[in-house]
Amino acid sequence: MLTDPVFTFGPREFNEGSPETILEGHDEMDITGACVICAWFRRDVFWRNRDHGGQCFIAAKGEYSTRLGWRFMLKGCDPPYQFLNVQFDIGDGSKLNMYKIIVPTADRRDHFAAFLFQPGKRFVNGIEMVDYTDADGNVYRSEHACPACMIYDGRTERIWRCVQYDENPIQTVQAGGVPLGIGKDSVTNLPKYGLSGAIYELKKFDGDYSIQDVIDYYNATKDNYNHEEPPPACDAGDTRTETCPDGSTIVTHTCVDGNWVETGNTCPDDPCAGVECRNVCRGYDLWSQKCADGRCVDDTLIEKNSPTCGYVPPTCAPGDTRTETCPDGSTIVTHTCADGNWVETGNTCPPTPPAQDDDEINWLPFILITIIIIVAIYLLTKTR
Repeated sequence: MLTDPVFTFGPREFNEGSPETILEGHDEMDITGACVICAWFRRDVFWRNRDHGGQCFIAAKGEYSTRLGWRFMLKGCDPPYQFLNVQFDIGDGSKLNMYKIIVPTADRRDHFAAFLFQPGKRFVNGIEMVDYTDADGNVYRSEHACPACMIYDGRTERIWRCVQYDENPIQTVQAGGVPLGIGKDSVTNLPKYGLSGAIYELKKFDGDYSIQDVIDYYNATKDNYNHEEPPPACDAGDTRTETCPDGSTIVTHTCVDGNWVETGNTCPDDPCAGVECRNVCRGYDLWSQKCADGRCVDDTLIEKNSPTCGYVPPTCAPGDTRTETCPDGSTIVTHTCADGNWVETGNTCPPTPPAQDDDEINWLPFILITIIIIVAIYLLTKTR
């Protein structure tokens, strides 16, 4: 029997609009070898919009587009809506194998589903196959055998083909490198893929196990869950509605046999879907924008005279001046204020004569006068 799980989650109720459970890390939930991933769950809404194949997720740690990791999901079948595919996808980066089991789940009872992955072993329609050697030593091997098997409520007889795109099933699952999503797809994280119901337990067991080990685990735990028809979830004529972005109202669910069933109605196309409106500058003013009829229009003034829009705060006020006292004692205006900024006037101080140094005095006149005086004194002295 299954023992020592490496991961356990639950119980948790999920409903339309409930917050997603996205768990970062949890590398133990990557499929790196032989293992079993199983869940006890309940589904309350049985028909999904056909634009996504009627699917909702129990858990996922991989991505469809990259063919990596794994995804555990419930998918709708063609009418009558009661029938359902319980599906488990695994990928190795180039191929994607889909394991499916078709079951009637037109109820809100508790159910058990498990994915048994045992590389190197071969399963066909829920039966483990072994090579047959005849008396002559010839070895016969079953064709189209897969290394994995789905078990639902202790049974395997409704197994569908396991391989898509390739007749050689993959034996190694390449990690998806994405978070673990429970009740939703962790990659797209779209509400339409969300589970409406409950996950009572989600577990992973690493190691070599057989189909019987999984069935034994189911038998050991089934008494903990409800296998009786629960009271009706709704009454005949009940509906659920949704208000669309354009203000109109649509009926999203109707009541069928006491169960909520999706109508497939969707809101009219939103012209603003995918339109991203950013803040814009109107002159120096910063505005937020919103989408209206598919176009971005101004919504709210975030900041007037915003530096983001190139506005520079003023450094002076109208009428302010800057002055300078000149060497001769006069005063001139060197700057005036224009539009909040200082502007030079071009005014300069008047020129002043330069002061002469001793080295620059002209001594020639003084020398000539001195000579004339000496000559005069000499002449006066001689005439006496």
